[in-house]
Amino acid sequence: MIIRHRAKITEGKQLHLWDRERFERQLQSYKANAKVWVIIKEDADIRSLRQNAYYHGVLVKRLAHFCGYEHDEMHEALKWKFLQKPEAPIPTVRSTTTLTTKEFKAYNESIKRWAAQEFDLYLPDPNEVETYVW
Repeated sequence: MIIRHRAKITEGKQLHLWDRERFERQLQSYKANAKVWVIIKEDADIRSLRQNAYYHGVLVKRLAHFCGYEHDEMHEALKWKFLQKPEAPIPTVRSTTTLTTKEFKAYNESIKRWAAQEFDLYLPDPNEVETYVW
């Protein structure tokens, strides 16, 4: 079992777990004297709900319509084209849910550039559309 908890480092350089009770309960699943790793990794801002809505409601939706794909097929095709993990021993793609806001913006920009070059298809910027319904 892997225990993951969000925390912050306070001004006094103390580690403050957001849900200490849950953390303590999960620790009970380990045997006494178990050897474990403790890793502290800085939290990155994961893509926003607004970014995700724009991606699905504008980019994926319009490309799927243009290419004749179902929404999920287009989403998978875009991930395959732009989010491949070259270091993986077998072909694998990253999930968009793990992208930071900066990575997700770059992903969207790559899709827009590709659509323009490959299909002469203009995909509007987020500020050029009112809603992102899909």
